[in-house]
Amino acid sequence: MAFTLVGKGVDATSMYGYEDVAYGTVSATISYVFGNGASVNVSLNNNTERLFGLGARNAQKLATKKLDCSWNADFALGNAWFLRGLMGTKTAETGGGPYSRTYEEYNTVPGMSIRNAFNLDTDSQHTILGAKINSMTLNCNVGEIARVSLEGFGQQMVKTSTLATTSSGDSEDPLIFSGASIKLGSTTGLDVQSLEISHTNNLEMLFTLGSRFASHAVEKAREYSFRITEAYESDSEQLDNFLGSNTQSTTSPANLTTLVATFTNGLSSTFQRTLVATFTQVQIPTYDYTMDINEIIKENSTFWALNCDGWTYTNNSSTSA
Repeated sequence: MAFTLVGKGVDATSMYGYEDVAYGTVSATISYVFGNGASVNVSLNNNTERLFGLGARNAQKLATKKLDCSWNADFALGNAWFLRGLMGTKTAETGGGPYSRTYEEYNTVPGMSIRNAFNLDTDSQHTILGAKINSMTLNCNVGEIARVSLEGFGQQMVKTSTLATTSSGDSEDPLIFSGASIKLGSTTGLDVQSLEISHTNNLEMLFTLGSRFASHAVEKAREYSFRITEAYESDSEQLDNFLGSNTQSTTSPANLTTLVATFTNGLSSTFQRTLVATFTQVQIPTYDYTMDINEIIKENSTFWALNCDGWTYTNNSSTSA
C-alpha cells in the first residue's frame, strides 16, 4: 500500500538570502534563517477579474491582472541577520571574537530571496523573489521570549521540484525578557513590563506597462514607534516627559535625546549575544494608566523617534548578512 506524503511544518524549511546583484534576481547564497519557533506565511493574488457581457448572466471571460505577493514571518529573537533587510546597510565586523556590526539607516533596503522547501512525494521548493521588509514589530514581555514579526512584499514566486540545501533552525539561543532593558535619555526604565518596537518602511510596489510583476519596491517615509508599559513608581520617566515638565507645558515638550533598548544573554567573551538599538529625538504622543483595586497600577506610553542610530549586534560570527 502506497502512502502519500502530506506537507507539514516538521518537514518544511524557510531560508533567505540578499539579492546583491539586482532586485528580483535570485540570491547567490540563501543560507540565513529567520529564527527558532518560526511561522512563515506567503500570500499570492492574481487579481483576477470576471468579465460580464450583454446577453448572459454568467461571466464570459476571466482576466488575470497584476500579481500581488505578500509574506510574513514570526519568530523568536535569536540571530539578527534580518536587520539588513529592515535598515538597509551595515558596518563591517569589528572585534576578534566576539564580533560586532551595526545595521544602519539607508535610503533603500535590499531585496531578499526567500526559499521555502516542502518534503512531498514530489518535492516542491518555492522561492519568493524581490522580497522586501515593509514592517517589523519586536515584542518583549515579562515571562516570555522576545519575538519578531516581519511583514513584507515580493515580486514573484518561482518553483522547482529540486530541493536546495536546507537548515533545521537558528543556531543562536533566543533572547528572553530577563536580558532586556531600556534607557530613556540618561534614565534606566524601572520595572518595565513590556516593550514593543515598530519600524515601518512604507513600501509601495511599482508596476509598469509590459509586465504583471512589480519592477520595484519603493521605500517611502520611514517611521519608528514604541509602546512601553511600566509599573507606576515615578513621574520622571513617562508622565513628565509627556507633559514637558512636572506640570503641563504650554509649548511642545522637549525631545528626549535617546531611547536605547538592549537585549542580551548576560554572558561575556565569545559567549556574548547582545543586540542594542539606539533611537534619537524621541517624544511621547500618548500616555495612559488604569486604576483598579485588584491590580498594580501600570502606565503605558507610545513613543515616536525621528531617527535610528543603528542596531548593533554582537555574536561570535566573523561574517554576517
